[in-house]
Amino acid sequence: THLALRDVPAAITRAAVEETLLIVARELAAKFGLAAPRIAVCGLNPHAGEGGHLGREEIDVIAPAIAAVVAGGHAVSGPFPADTVFVPAVAQHFDAIVAMYHDQGLPVLKAATFGHGINVTLGLPFIRTSVDHGTALDLAADPVKARQADPGSLIAATRLAIDLARRNRARLLIAGIAVYSPEYATSVPGIEMAALAFGTTPEAMVETPILLGIINTNSPLQLDIPMAEGLIEMATAGQAVCVTPFTLAGAMAPVTLAGTLAQQNAE
Repeated sequence: THLALRDVPAAITRAAVEETLLIVARELAAKFGLAAPRIAVCGLNPHAGEGGHLGREEIDVIAPAIAAVVAGGHAVSGPFPADTVFVPAVAQHFDAIVAMYHDQGLPVLKAATFGHGINVTLGLPFIRTSVDHGTALDLAADPVKARQADPGSLIAATRLAIDLARRNRARLLIAGIAVYSPEYATSVPGIEMAALAFGTTPEAMVETPILLGIINTNSPLQLDIPMAEGLIEMATAGQAVCVTPFTLAGAMAPVTLAGTLAQQNAE
């Protein structure tokens, strides 16, 4: 979504619009329980192109993509002028509105819910939510300002993730299941054990990850053989992997807490 405005028209293709609409329709049904979600689609140009007078993207790209998705049985309408489709009297007839670019949709969301809005990434094999704002480094750098930061969006995003997980019975095992011997280390038995524990198969786990593996790098940012093999095995099996530096104070890092944290953040 973060694209220079001059690059937006070329990025809007029929295939991309179709794919986005299908993802939205599928995820609204699967994650939010809407059996037949109603989706509105914005045009790219002012007034949705004014019949081609202000651009032909609506006629040549967006409308054909909508027609294809409608032919597949989905309730999708548009393209609508972006300056009116978000008006409450219009928006109330839809479950979702698909914008064509970042600053077409987000200003509306932030004007209505800033500080409590939620970013949900659709189309992933796992649940992902985040805050509706940036990093606010200007607040983090100042202890006084940091205490004034509003955590509302973070709380809302966390609560939604929990709600979606419960609603969809999402299963994520946060654990390290591995088998080690003096000769080798491998994650394969752990993956097979997790499949048995959750009543599934390693093949099905590729589409629905249930493991989170922790892979440590040794300072300075080196992977040893067991960790490298574990990383490859987990990635091959389609499981989530967190790579983090293994900095132990007094061993691979300075003995002081400040020195250890500095090295860890640097790595």
